[in-house]
Amino acid sequence: MLWHSDRVGPMHGGYNPRLHSQTLAKLQLRQVLLTVTFFASCIWNLASPIKAWVLGRYGFASTSSTAVYDLNWNTVLNGRFLTALYQSAGIPLDGITAMPSTRYINVFLDFMVDPRSYLQWAASFAETETVFQMDIDGLFKRHGLDATHELDQFYRGLAQFQTTGHPLWGTEVIYNYIPPVGNGDVALQEITEAVLCLKGMPLEDFVNVKFPSPLHPYTNADDANALAVWRARQFPHLTQCLARRAQLIQSSSSPQAAVVTLAQELAAAYNVSLVNIAGYGQLHAVQTFLDGFVDVSGLRSGSLVYQISGPNTFSVLTGSSGHMDSLSSPRETVWWCS
Repeated sequence: MLWHSDRVGPMHGGYNPRLHSQTLAKLQLRQVLLTVTFFASCIWNLASPIKAWVLGRYGFASTSSTAVYDLNWNTVLNGRFLTALYQSAGIPLDGITAMPSTRYINVFLDFMVDPRSYLQWAASFAETETVFQMDIDGLFKRHGLDATHELDQFYRGLAQFQTTGHPLWGTEVIYNYIPPVGNGDVALQEITEAVLCLKGMPLEDFVNVKFPSPLHPYTNADDANALAVWRARQFPHLTQCLARRAQLIQSSSSPQAAVVTLAQELAAAYNVSLVNIAGYGQLHAVQTFLDGFVDVSGLRSGSLVYQISGPNTFSVLTGSSGHMDSLSSPRETVWWCS
């Protein structure tokens, strides 16, 4: 017998309209979010020129953009850049915590003319073993670090010099002299032995750096002996000082840090000043500082990199080799004697 019923039993694992509507709603929400995100990103990217212009008005620049400006004497420089520049060069800010925006001519005078840098100028001597004259070389005051030793030696030979004088060209003889300057009015960069040590330059290289001389101490035994006598009489601490420099180079975080430490040690040991002009190297140093909007932490939110670039104006002074500083004066003497 065939039996038929109008009742429909449940289907295991079959279709559920409620679950289908929930899944569809999630897909629609995801589609809406993706669409909104896509159009928002398009608008954000299209607005980049406007954003850059607005941020630029606050001194904030994107890390991916580079701006180059012509620098004139009356160009006003960013105060936050100058604050970082002066602090890294060891120039005091005269009781203030931040430099105001200042014309470049004033900055140039502070770095290249007025001796305002304390100690940090010495960092520019790092890795200059083959460089002769530099803007941070001081005027020649004496040869050796030990003022007492040099003054005693000078006055012991003064009587004979006043009797015989020193012959120049033809029949010309000079009797005038300038004694070495003792401690009290001497800065580290005004002592030849100190400058040679800070640069890492032994006498054998010194006599031939940049301009060749008749002396060849590395290949001629007589020349080597002559330099040994010169070293013993006028630069008795140079060998020891160069060895100390090599130690600091090995143990310090950078060559610049090593030379700064060495300068501090020499000034303390021989009672000389550490004040000098900051120099070209410090004026043109790269400076990174925060600028732009202030974020929720209270700090500025953008990192800027500034650098002044241009020719070294000191080359005008040394172009004719007439600038008699703490390196050129003793070398001219040894050239004449050789």
